[in-house]
Amino acid sequence: MAGLYSRQLKLYHRLNALHSKIDLLHRSKPHQISHSSRLGETFQNHPLSTAALHCSATSEFFGPQSSILVPDNPREDTSKIVTDLMGNETDNTRRLQSVSDSLNLSSSRFVRTPSDYYQWPLEQRRNFLKAPSTSYLCKSLLVTNTKCINAHCQNPKNSKYYIVVFQYIERFSAEKLMKFVRLLNEFTIGKKKFNFQLASEEISETMTGYGHNAVTPLGIKEEIPMILSDKILDLGYLWLGGGEVDVKWSCNVSEFRNVLKPFVADIT
Repeated sequence: MAGLYSRQLKLYHRLNALHSKIDLLHRSKPHQISHSSRLGETFQNHPLSTAALHCSATSEFFGPQSSILVPDNPREDTSKIVTDLMGNETDNTRRLQSVSDSLNLSSSRFVRTPSDYYQWPLEQRRNFLKAPSTSYLCKSLLVTNTKCINAHCQNPKNSKYYIVVFQYIERFSAEKLMKFVRLLNEFTIGKKKFNFQLASEEISETMTGYGHNAVTPLGIKEEIPMILSDKILDLGYLWLGGGEVDVKWSCNVSEFRNVLKPFVADIT
């Protein structure tokens, strides 16, 4: 069921992208697409074909400027999860709940864990959070491109910093991230301008406002572009850090994407 939903969702995105491309061509010179027998020639010779094809490709990756809304996963959501901070609300958890409310993240849930949570194996963590499998347990990390031509995050398509979100059962690939960012820039940036690595704990805390094992994409200090692993598309919801080491945050994947607007890419 998960694989089927993911394939349907990806098809939905590609159809949206194709529709945008055809609409762009039609609005510019509608007479050139009036005969299907000449469609191939039209795409090859049309003065806007390169821009249109680029629009089609990059729109599948979403990101901060995307206007496409992702439909909910009919299979599962966070409706059966109850926020439980074990009677220990802090200024930080109250702030994050307020941020969540201001963003209309109705599927947002917070759960406080025992202090030895990170000493547990993944299966024990899954049991505590009542997740269907360990694939629902995800992490968000700040990575930096030490050779980036930009000084900060002003260009989300070639940012010095990214927050990457992926599953614990997967391994982050700096090589795949480089390929994705190069694709976003139509391969106009050479490989020598990339060296992605995990940001230091000091830089991560300065930019996100959260310490080790507490990083969450919610309510971060700086405006940092995010990249969501495409493997998470198979899930109805995900579990991430919740701003404190002992707090976990859950949210529907569709709502996460529609509100926080990450890019979606193969990064593991």
